Order: sequence, then C-alpha cells, then structure tokens
Amino acid sequence: MLEGQVCKLADAIAYLNHDIGDAVRAGLIGEEDLPSRARDVLGPNHSVRIDTMVRDVVSASWHAAQAEGDSADQDAEAFARVRDLLIASASRGEARITMSSSVREAVDELRDYMFRAVYLNSDARPETGEAQDVIRALFHHFVRHREQLPGEFRNRVGRDPIERVAVDYIAGMTDRFARACYERVMTARPVGL
Repeated sequence: MLEGQVCKLADAIAYLNHDIGDAVRAGLIGEEDLPSRARDVLGPNHSVRIDTMVRDVVSASWHAAQAEGDSADQDAEAFARVRDLLIASASRGEARITMSSSVREAVDELRDYMFRAVYLNSDARPETGEAQDVIRALFHHFVRHREQLPGEFRNRVGRDPIERVAVDYIAGMTDRFARACYERVMTARPVGL
C-alpha cells in the first residue's frame, strides 16, 4: 500500500532525527560530530535536516512517478496522473515513495554514524551498567523475599516459578519506579539493628 510506504519513510526520518536530537541533548555527540558529507547534503541542524529529507521524499517520489508516466507537467491533471501511477505501482508491490540517491546515501551515513557513536557504543551509555545492576538486585531481592511482591504477583507463586514471577513484576516497572523500589529495598534495615 502507498500509505505503508509513506509511513515507513516518515518513521525512518522521525526516528533517526529524534535519536540524533536525544544524543545531542544528552551530550553524547554534538551536531558538529555528525559526518561532514551528511551535514553538507542534509543541513547543519535538526530542523533543516528534517526539512531536507521530507522535501526530497516528495521530489524524488514525484520524479519517479513522472518518469513512469513520461510527463513533466505540474498541473491538476499531472497531479492526478502521478497519484494514480503511485497508487497503481504500490498495489503491484513496487516502492515508489523514495529518496534521491544522494539523500539516501547521506541518511545511511548518519545511521551508520549513530550505530558507531551511540547505539552500540557502551562508553556513550554509562547508565546501562547501573540499570543492569538495579534490575539484577531487584530480581534477587524478590526471589528471596516473595512476601514483598504485590498481591497479584504473590498469588502466582506456586503456579509459576518465583523467578518467572519476579521477572514479570520487574518487567512492568518504569525506570523511575524501579529506581525508587531499588532504593527502598536496598536501604531497608531489619528492625532492631
């Protein structure tokens, strides 16, 4: 479907730019750290990058459909022909919503950079080890102290292994709740000590 092609590209544009923005705000990278060729093609900052990508998708998709229809006109009839060509090609499973090769290459370069610098870079994610420690400690705590599980989880123990119940309980926690729970259970002291 044509809508699926549009959504797929729109999601890719949004996710990549959102991730870059998050990494910049977190201080993991700076805009100036992005590959220079990608900055040259897509623009120097967040809003220009998105604008460039969206305009390119519209332009490249239009030109791809026009080439199939062999028309350079931009009147109402041309728009209707292009629309019909796009819909027909989508129904045949052909991808017509696309980017130009230069923008696609720049986007691929940005994506590769994000994998190297952010997604797969453990130095860029120091909280990962801490989060693993919190989850591990909560797991061991609830396995040893099942009485501290909420009632609906405590009631599952016996039908399900305690390890499964503890995992399910922890998996449903938000980051903030898990941290608060960790602080509560790790700072609790037995009465009389």
